[in-house]
Amino acid sequence: MGSGRRRRKQHFRRIHAFPCGRASFKDEHSLIGGPGFSRVVYCNDPDSFEASLLNYGGNYVKTSKYTVASFFPKSLFEQFRRSAFINQDQHMYHEETDKPAHARTSNLNEELGQVDTILSDKTGTLTCNSMEFIKCSVGGTAYGRGITEVERALARRKESTLPQKLGADYARLSGEKTFVKGFNFKDERIMDGNWVNEPRANVIQKFLQLLAICHTALPEIDEETGKISYEAESPDEAAFVIAAREFGFEFYERTQTSISLREFDPTSAKKVERSYQLLDVLEFNSTRKRMSVIVRDAKGKLLLLCKGADSVMFERLAKNGSEFEEQTKVHINEYADAGLRTLVLAYRELKEEEFNAFHQEFIKAKNTAFKTSVAQQITDAKALLTSSSETPETLALIIDGKSLTYALEDDVKDLFLELAIGCASVICCRSSPKQKALVTQMVKVKTGNTTLAVGDGANDVGMIQEADIGIGISGVEGMQAVMSSDIAIAQFRYLERLLLVHGHWCYRRISSMICYFFYKNIVFGFTLFFFEMYASFSGQTVYNDWFLSLYNVFFTSLPVIALGVFDQDVSSRYCLKFSLLYQEGVQNVLFSWVRIFGWVFNGLLSSVIIFFFCVGAMDHQAFRNSGEVVGLEILGATMYTCVVWVVNCQMALSISYFTYIQHLFIWGSIILWYLFLMAYGAINPAISTTAFQVFIEACAPAPSFWILTLLALGASLLPYFVFSSIQMRFFPMYHQMIQWIKADGQSNDPEYCQVVRQRSLRHTTVGYTARFEASKHFEEFSEIKSH
Repeated sequence: MGSGRRRRKQHFRRIHAFPCGRASFKDEHSLIGGPGFSRVVYCNDPDSFEASLLNYGGNYVKTSKYTVASFFPKSLFEQFRRSAFINQDQHMYHEETDKPAHARTSNLNEELGQVDTILSDKTGTLTCNSMEFIKCSVGGTAYGRGITEVERALARRKESTLPQKLGADYARLSGEKTFVKGFNFKDERIMDGNWVNEPRANVIQKFLQLLAICHTALPEIDEETGKISYEAESPDEAAFVIAAREFGFEFYERTQTSISLREFDPTSAKKVERSYQLLDVLEFNSTRKRMSVIVRDAKGKLLLLCKGADSVMFERLAKNGSEFEEQTKVHINEYADAGLRTLVLAYRELKEEEFNAFHQEFIKAKNTAFKTSVAQQITDAKALLTSSSETPETLALIIDGKSLTYALEDDVKDLFLELAIGCASVICCRSSPKQKALVTQMVKVKTGNTTLAVGDGANDVGMIQEADIGIGISGVEGMQAVMSSDIAIAQFRYLERLLLVHGHWCYRRISSMICYFFYKNIVFGFTLFFFEMYASFSGQTVYNDWFLSLYNVFFTSLPVIALGVFDQDVSSRYCLKFSLLYQEGVQNVLFSWVRIFGWVFNGLLSSVIIFFFCVGAMDHQAFRNSGEVVGLEILGATMYTCVVWVVNCQMALSISYFTYIQHLFIWGSIILWYLFLMAYGAINPAISTTAFQVFIEACAPAPSFWILTLLALGASLLPYFVFSSIQMRFFPMYHQMIQWIKADGQSNDPEYCQVVRQRSLRHTTVGYTARFEASKHFEEFSEIKSH
């Protein structure tokens, strides 16, 4: 549960020190004795300080049996099992690639339910990284008649006939040629060599040559079929080479110094083989954001071929090369609106002198006024957020990589962060791996909330390692992201189930398990402490030594494991349907100080009831047929029996989801206690000591033993039962309201579900809350428009 949970664990380690220390200060004039005690103790030790130290040590040994140390082995086992559930979830198994989800660590399961901020890569992560060549703009003319799902959705919203019109044309064209993976382009104007009839055929020819030459792909020839496939560093490179082949410019061979094509010759209208001398390759990197190659063609011309992001390509256009710039920018914006990834391609003929001086002509551009401009723009945007009639929930922040460089400087980044967390979403365009890591670090450190980063490539490794939880997607960009991650999934869509289902369940299980763990040990430990007070802090324990040792090993451990591994407040279907349930983890509802101290108080109350019921009912009362009063061994066995019943039945009341495993562990633990009591009591008295025949001869035949157990059980569970009933009926938490929905059979009633959302939602800065409010406003607007 993050840093807050770790701090609370440090406080919990000191809980047992209180009864130990208190037991060291004795009443120096007390005398205790009687039939139930083995000896008379005088508490007037002249050396009180030494006696206090000895008493402290003795009480520490006793109470250490129920400290937090006994929690860790169970916690590790339960974390391992929860990780196994993630690995075995069939709903997160990707059949096409045969890749299941894989939790590479078990230490972060509970934090999956408390993620406040998600930082995600786009290409290959939000998208499936399956690139297809669909549209292009050459010489200011747009080509490609296909439409994307985004365009269809926009057209439907505008009630346009575009989907039907283009859909019919696209279907007709699609039937004319078989589908080629990576190439989904349909336009008869430039297909099948028809580009030679276009007004700017020479520009189209350079464009197609550039597609076939400017890359680092390697051809692979199938010996049986003779078909050529390509091994590329990225899916977009493969799509470009395949597109060039389909247009008639087939790349078929690469050497260290040359690259060979079979290209369509407009003069002869046939394919000819041409080889280009490969002089230099400047591969793509996150700083340059472009790739360039320099080649010499068969005529001896030097050509610089380049492709890259529009943000770096347009600013490098020569004056005589900006003829198509404005129209190309319009087409790029249209493609981006349609959900397509765009790249800009350009070329230049070089002179020999230019090429020879190329490496000495690298110019580093500077703009000294830009930093101040970015800071002022961030300040203005903050003012807009506070003064505009628009709510922050309906706004998004978009910043490019160049601006982000200055926004992350020390004197600006606090303003940038304050602006960012006030928006529903933040989009950082063309950001470098270092910038991704810095943004993640800034959000994690400055907000103190749990962050999750998800990516699929080597450029996402820094971001994944910097976040509290790193998710790697096993895509087509290698395994670097997966190897650096905490959890690996096959596709981004599985993140929804990982967080909303497994994250919520893990958070609830670990929260409930910790609270219950301290409850059951407080019940047990404070019965010891109360007896210490009753015995004037003599150091005499009420329980047999083996009772003390086995409490957290056999008689109460298995139900805790069942709670931490199997419990579900709502099913996975309802977790996904009512995704606001995840806010319980983000707001830390189930592990707040109020809830923790509520369980502590419940434990204290149960221990008081058990102790005083047992002592009050059995002290100085005839218990055997011979008239003997209750001894220490009978009192201890009776009190221990009540504790075992109460803590296990409390577990039964706390669990929301019962399987045969829970029943077996809870009721089996109680039965195991009785079996142990009989077996241990039958052993030689030298070993069983105070437990010798205590159950068979003393406790079991006495009706008061069974009646007292039932009364103590009912009285101990009644406060929790009453509180839970009132809270469930009048002040339900969100998961309890969903349980009401399920019980009432109203899960498909939108009005009832909306009431549940409104009663349970609390405003936070988390993006989901903002997006929920934004979607609510949009739905209200749509309803008004429809009427």
